[in-house]
Amino acid sequence: MGVGRGALSAPGQDGAPIECDEHGTPEIHRRPRSRRAPRRASIDDRCIEANRASDLPGSERGEALGLLFRGQAGVRAGRAEEAITDIESALARFEALSESDGRMSARGRVWLGEAHAAAGRHREAITALNLAIEDLGAGDQHYYRAEAYVLLADLYEEIGAPGEARARLVEAERLYRGLESPRAVSVAERIARSGPPSG
Repeated sequence: MGVGRGALSAPGQDGAPIECDEHGTPEIHRRPRSRRAPRRASIDDRCIEANRASDLPGSERGEALGLLFRGQAGVRAGRAEEAITDIESALARFEALSESDGRMSARGRVWLGEAHAAAGRHREAITALNLAIEDLGAGDQHYYRAEAYVLLADLYEEIGAPGEARARLVEAERLYRGLESPRAVSVAERIARSGPPSG
């Protein structure tokens, strides 16, 4: 059952509702990542509760969403191992649904990649992010594809592959520019700092 934009909300620190999109994703995720981790985790926890308080509880999709957002909140709170377990459980539930939810599965793979990266598992993170990019390429989830490319760039920089990192940043910038996202500027600055492409 589809849920309209803003139908899921939970109170923020100031008591005002935190809006979630039709898939239960907190609107906060459309903002730059400069937020402090505890606040982000708190907001994610509130959106998990909003999902549980909606018509989704007891449904397989609702349970998968709850696990997915709890996993994402775990990454933000520094609990990478718990996050991996929750996100992997959520992905398994999404795959078992009678009606596929490819959008949330692909987003979940981005967050799984982020969780593996936080746990220091570079190979697993790169695999999850590449799968997410492949899945997200089939739809209109350009923001999440761009996020996956940035995460991949971070990982490639960490393992000493600057050419691979730069290529992922170029893709991310292209997607952010297409979305008219302010993140395009910071990604372009990173590309400029990385020097000319290796050839």
